[in-house]
Parts: sequence; C-alpha cells; structure tokens
Amino acid sequence: MRTLKWDPMFNPEEETTTTIAWISFPALPPNFFGREVVFSLAAAVGKPLQVDMATRNQTRPSCARMKVEVDLLGEFPKRIKIGMKKASGEVMEKWVQIKYDYV
Repeated sequence: MRTLKWDPMFNPEEETTTTIAWISFPALPPNFFGREVVFSLAAAVGKPLQVDMATRNQTRPSCARMKVEVDLLGEFPKRIKIGMKKASGEVMEKWVQIKYDYV
C-alpha cells in the first residue's frame, strides 16, 4: 500500500509523481539543528513537512532528519552548500551531505 497526497482531481488511473521521503543530514553542525534551519535546508530537496522527534529534541547529534514531499521527476541533490560566518566576519562554506529514505 502506498500513501498518496489527497487531491480533489484524483484519478486512480494516473500514476502520481510525488511521494513522501525522510531525508537526513549526517554530520550537520549542532548550531544548524533549529527547526527553521532544517526546514530551509530541506527546501533544497522538496516541500518540508516535519522534523523528526530526535532532531526536534536534539537527542541525536549525529544527524538531523526531516520528512519532505518530493517530486520523483525532479532533481535529488546529494549535497548542499551552507555558509557559516566566523566571529571575524569571514564566511566559511561547507558541503552537507543528504541521504534519502523513502516511506
């Protein structure tokens, strides 16, 4: 059984191109675990829906997880670039890996 997004124009004869996926950001710096930050990172993949409980409570420092609605015909980035500003004003850029787990 596959869970589908409700649509008033639903046609059981057509295959949908959207699905729900859990994505994770392994080795994400702890200061990026805020809800707004994880939502903006997940927006690079699809429509952010929900942060998992361990990320919300910051009890799993190894990675942040997020439920996202993705278009299967779209791009699936393997990593995204984030910028961190140092106290000196210098911006340090870092690549963050993305892992996908489909529901």
